[in-house]
Amino acid sequence: FRYLLAELKGWMSPDPRPIWGLLAPGKGEVRPEPMGSVLIIAPFNFPFLLTLKPLMGCIAAGCCAVVKPSELVPACSALLAKHLPSYLDPSCFRVVQGGAAETASLLQLRWDKIVFTGSTRVGKVVAAAAARHLTPCLLECGGKNAAFVDDKVQSMAVIGRRLVWGRTFNCGQTCLAPDYVLCMESSLQPLLDALLKAVEDAFGDDPSKSPDLSRVINSAAATRLKGVIEGTSGTVVCG
Repeated sequence: FRYLLAELKGWMSPDPRPIWGLLAPGKGEVRPEPMGSVLIIAPFNFPFLLTLKPLMGCIAAGCCAVVKPSELVPACSALLAKHLPSYLDPSCFRVVQGGAAETASLLQLRWDKIVFTGSTRVGKVVAAAAARHLTPCLLECGGKNAAFVDDKVQSMAVIGRRLVWGRTFNCGQTCLAPDYVLCMESSLQPLLDALLKAVEDAFGDDPSKSPDLSRVINSAAATRLKGVIEGTSGTVVCG
């Protein structure tokens, strides 16, 4: 918020540009203008940050916006719907609650920009809907993050703590969580020992009972993760 306030005047100012000599003594400049109406489709994992941050950008740019929070966090969605109209003009900024049907209805409308954070599968649906109107999109979709540990690290304990923190923060439900680790064969056992020690230090002998370990969003996510574990050809060393 402070960054937006500090930079807003500069962003709003015309940007002088050189022009073709035959147009002299004319002058060239780029003048920033609001894009118009923006649709913000937010995810469940950071329901306030990834809703309000793009909304602040819309306000700074002079755009109207419709916010669609994730249906997986109904309490957060209801809170936004209740309180945002108290601080923002409802004729310019709205919160739409609901699930896939409501999102699909919103995507049928013509927008000047769409901001989406979520899975690649849904991101493709959003991009296809936007393409019908040539609407520009800002898509932040899921991916796979690798961590590489070489055999020259000075402290495997530090590596273990960092990997465990990165993987368990928000129960791994972040776009930056490491999905897998690559290491030299000579580093495998020291790394496993460091990871197990880091888990025990952070969450105790039984992490499932730890108040410091968050939970996955719903039973469907838990079932999916269980299937991944049961379907692995490797050895489960923790959990």
